[in-house]
Amino acid sequence: MAVEKKITVKLKLNKTIKPQVLDLKLGSMYPIYIEVSYDRNTTRFPTNRWILEELWHGLANDSTVDDSLEVVEKMVANEIERSTDFSITGFGNKFKSYQSSLLYGMRVSLMNSMKKFMGENLNFNSYNRWDALSLKNKTQEFVDLLNQNKGNDTQPVERLIYLTSIAQDCLEGATIYDWLLSDNRSKYVSCIENRANLHDGKNAVAMFNGIVVGYKYKPTPANEVEGLDLYAYALIDAEFSTIPTVERIVYDEKSGVLNVKI
Repeated sequence: MAVEKKITVKLKLNKTIKPQVLDLKLGSMYPIYIEVSYDRNTTRFPTNRWILEELWHGLANDSTVDDSLEVVEKMVANEIERSTDFSITGFGNKFKSYQSSLLYGMRVSLMNSMKKFMGENLNFNSYNRWDALSLKNKTQEFVDLLNQNKGNDTQPVERLIYLTSIAQDCLEGATIYDWLLSDNRSKYVSCIENRANLHDGKNAVAMFNGIVVGYKYKPTPANEVEGLDLYAYALIDAEFSTIPTVERIVYDEKSGVLNVKI
């Protein structure tokens, strides 16, 4: 593990970028950047927030800013703890991954899994017809075909549906940071254990840990969707002896939610 050194996190107004002027009377707006220093190295990355220059100094007395900086410090400390040769360079990309929605990522992976399954079980013309359908009809046909072809080769997508159904109940709005480091983690864990208690709730929590760690620490994903897709497949290909046997997949057309009947 890298030797622990002081972590410094600051907000900076980036005035090297052309300002936005929404109203001449109000003045110019500049983007807010986060500056992180560690082990005599510094990196900066954008927050996607802009602020009027005259309001910038007022942030010094805003307590929510201190809370935000503490969150970034926790992220850096977590990276240091997990690394043998940590470097602050490129931390901006990791900051983005911490802010990624866990549930959104699973939904993207589920859609990709649907396409993969249908592509393997339909001929070219049938797949193109299916792919042109509305999401509701596309999902219903996927469920029908999946239930007709249940077997060992359908277990990965069944597991992903099972986990996504739990996530929909327990992880709405949760980010990678929330799961790993926030005070809300205990709430998420409790919900997952209760939701999956008939099928080993602690194992379900372990699987969500696998999801997050598999995505969060995979080598520099090209983009969020690709990274999330890969971590989901890494998870569902693993062996979990207590994963419940899925009797069939159920699709609620009204809510658009996929679920499993155990």
